[in-house]
Amino acid sequence: MDAQTVGSLQQGVDLISDLVNMTGDSGDDTPYAAEAEARARLTEQDARESARNRQRDARQAAADHRDTAEHDRSYKHADWGKSNLAMSGSKQLIDRSDRLKDRQEEDDILFSGDQDARSTLNRGRRQSNMLRINNDVSRDGTTLSMGSKLYRYGG
Repeated sequence: MDAQTVGSLQQGVDLISDLVNMTGDSGDDTPYAAEAEARARLTEQDARESARNRQRDARQAAADHRDTAEHDRSYKHADWGKSNLAMSGSKQLIDRSDRLKDRQEEDDILFSGDQDARSTLNRGRRQSNMLRINNDVSRDGTTLSMGSKLYRYGG
């Protein structure tokens, strides 16, 4: 998420906060509960956007790796083809193993990107849930029950 989008979202949060403060009834025990909920949602949105960016970057890195590996293999094949020999036996096995290794490296890049995105999402959820808990956004029950509600419903 770029700085301009975050700035405009922050202005919206400030406007909501001002409206809640003017009416004097936020529906929660804490006067800043509406602002805390809005900030928590912004944190989650930022985490989702960051996770999408990480997955996109991983897909791009995997595609770049695939292109480079195919390019290198094509040069090897061209050199082999110049010699007017058929690729068979150990040379063919080596070529197949190189292809398999390249595919595995590409899958590793994609898997790493997915794990990175998942950890980014989890970190964002934890931060937003802690914001909600620390600012007593929900006045139903104790902090312990608030935490279990957030865990059960995903915040």
